[in-house]
Amino acid sequence: MRIEELHQEFLTYLSVERNCSPLTIQAYKSDGRMFLQSLEEQGVPPEVEAITKQAVRQYVVWLRERGLKPSSVARRINSLRSFWNYLWDNDYTKTNPFRHVTLPRQPRNLPTYLSEDECRRVIKAAGNQQCQFDAIRDKAVLMFMMFTGARRSEVLRLHWSDVDLDQQIVRFSAAKGDRTRVLPLAREVCDVLHEWREVRPESSHRLVFTAKWGARLGRYGLASALRRALESAGIDRPDITPHKLRHSFACMLLSNGADLHCLQEMLGHSRLDTTGIYLHATADSLRAAMRRHPLSSDCG
Repeated sequence: MRIEELHQEFLTYLSVERNCSPLTIQAYKSDGRMFLQSLEEQGVPPEVEAITKQAVRQYVVWLRERGLKPSSVARRINSLRSFWNYLWDNDYTKTNPFRHVTLPRQPRNLPTYLSEDECRRVIKAAGNQQCQFDAIRDKAVLMFMMFTGARRSEVLRLHWSDVDLDQQIVRFSAAKGDRTRVLPLAREVCDVLHEWREVRPESSHRLVFTAKWGARLGRYGLASALRRALESAGIDRPDITPHKLRHSFACMLLSNGADLHCLQEMLGHSRLDTTGIYLHATADSLRAAMRRHPLSSDCG
């Protein structure tokens, strides 16, 4: 059976039955094309029956020779592993050469984030812009992200029906395979959302955050809001993106004594070790806090 035809069937399954986003489908499609290209260059027939563990190992080497980072290699192999699981589940094959593939070791990069002081400066700067619309909207969306740790995608698709300002809670629908979660909202966030709702332009949708004329707020608009606030606050950090506000939220909570399991729930992580990376990022802050232990000067 030809891999190309079955991979197209797999993409249809992801789109129709799994309801994956167009960007996810495009990534899987690209991964399939690259795998077929490698098979052609290695002289391996593009047939399911021809793919062995050796062929998969050769593909890993092929990817590394083209300068792909270990993380990119791992993502492409995991993509094909999912495809082969689909073939296995639908009785297209009795073998899975991707099951026990050894992947290149990936360096664990520490998350980039804003300090507590920088977060305060960004919020203040966002609310002090000359344009009233930008000031109210930007302060609301940036505060919301810093106080909830929401993903960019969750913020951009948030509906008013997901927010209860009276009960001070927000509901994030399942994303990235995680379960739906409900988080408390700080009073300060509810206040700025009330203020934003008063000036929010009329629109045909019920998304919380909009552009100036009522269109849905997009990725570029959110990034621009953050960049304006950073520049106004005098923070020269080109590495700070909207996603880094999620990191900032996690590091601030851990530095101030939050329980790791609670943070896992708040971030919507399915694995605790995913949340655990923030322990490394806050290690210096934790050491500084330990130096302020009330017994530290008595037991020397």
